[in-house]
Amino acid sequence: MKANALTKQLKDWLWPIIAGVALGFALLSGDKIAPNPTVNTEAQDGYRQAVNHAAPAVVSIYSRKVTESSEQDRAQAQLSRNLGVLRQDENESTVLGSGVVIRSDGYIATNRHVIADATDILVVFADGREARAELLGDDAFSDLAVLKVEFNNLHTLALEEPSEIFVGDIVLAIGNPFGVGLTVTQGIISATERLNINSGASVYLQTDAAINPGNSGGPLVNTNGELVGISTSVLGSRTEGISFAIPTSTIKYVVESIIENGRVSRGWLGISGGSLTNSLIRSLGLPTEQGLGIIAVAPNGPADLAGLQAGDIIIGWGGSPLTSPALVARQVATAEAGQKLELTVWRNGRSFKAELIVAEQPSE
Repeated sequence: MKANALTKQLKDWLWPIIAGVALGFALLSGDKIAPNPTVNTEAQDGYRQAVNHAAPAVVSIYSRKVTESSEQDRAQAQLSRNLGVLRQDENESTVLGSGVVIRSDGYIATNRHVIADATDILVVFADGREARAELLGDDAFSDLAVLKVEFNNLHTLALEEPSEIFVGDIVLAIGNPFGVGLTVTQGIISATERLNINSGASVYLQTDAAINPGNSGGPLVNTNGELVGISTSVLGSRTEGISFAIPTSTIKYVVESIIENGRVSRGWLGISGGSLTNSLIRSLGLPTEQGLGIIAVAPNGPADLAGLQAGDIIIGWGGSPLTSPALVARQVATAEAGQKLELTVWRNGRSFKAELIVAEQPSE
């Protein structure tokens, strides 16, 4: 690959493209992913087609950040340079992540933590092209960010929700873990509604597909190659097979808000909580099969002003029994400030109605 001006300008902080990313992304072309005429199983053909559809829209993202430098940091930086693993100044570091092209005119979605506090952002495409990216906006609550590059006619993955996702569905995580190049790992959907009501994303997909450093911001796709989520985190450093992805519905709302308005405005009730187990629901004698327990109430927030308390349980929404705590979290996040919501709440063995006025979620 012929080094262009951008590569020369960033050579002090970027891994050699020839030896690293471009070589990995070269797997997208040629015989390495072409159908093998001697093997013709339906499952293998399905995964191959999914990868062929999705992988050209996956990018590697290198962000340069200024960091506080200690004696140990300087020694580690020198060792890295000696080994040729990573070239960096004593007070700079390079963070590796992945991203997905969501519009053909150069819009890319990734995780916020990949590019947070970056002084330079370089994007390397599946065909080996490189571009410096502009950060259009980010959202701390969902850990999403939108980048823009001056390219057109790019291969994309549509921000449209695929058919319903079920536990056990096969998914593929695509990205550039550890900078080794394009990598595809397979797993299943372990859970579809991992609820974190303290987070703007609110609901996560859980998968056992291997997600490693560098995968962050890359797509999670189904066997049709459709985007179902963006890989974002794993549960602790000592766990295996428990990874999380931000679902397409959240990505679509956040990304479109950033592109259209430069920011994300989301609804807020001022509560922290989580879904109840079936055994707890039975022991409390709730009249519903689902419940959203309130752990804490923000002072002077909508829930506090409506008289809700820690220990209350939301069992109804909009006049109907609660069917999914995760659905409540999604609907609140996309509600407009000033919108009225009617909740049915369980307290001390009795239910009552509460009307809340949605507020805009405060900034972090």
